[in-house]
Amino acid sequence: MKKLIPHIEFPGNCLEAINHYVHVFKGEIEALDKYKDQPVSVPKDWENKIYFCHFKFEGGEFYASDKESASTSSFWVQCESEAEILEIAKKLFDRKEISITKSVFGESMFRERDSFGIEWNLILR
Repeated sequence: MKKLIPHIEFPGNCLEAINHYVHVFKGEIEALDKYKDQPVSVPKDWENKIYFCHFKFEGGEFYASDKESASTSSFWVQCESEAEILEIAKKLFDRKEISITKSVFGESMFRERDSFGIEWNLILR
């Protein structure tokens, strides 16, 4: 296997979520296709929703799309320091105060579900 790339499904707010993650992880959108440009039939209010998005950032990448029956997902981000955990968490959740806890294995970590329904697990590894 060359690579495993996760695909996240959002309930209609994919572009908003991806733009947020571009800011947090200093990434970029490699590809972005809307439903209206695909050979599929969708309701009028879904024509500008995201059919496919490819997001890349240092250390990873993922695919994303809007789906009416979106599933929930979680990410585990291996950080190099508690300072990095705090930096990412503050950007993800747009807060000044973040509490780091200990995982069951004793590592420093931060865990929370964002406004897009994605659970983030930032862990010191």
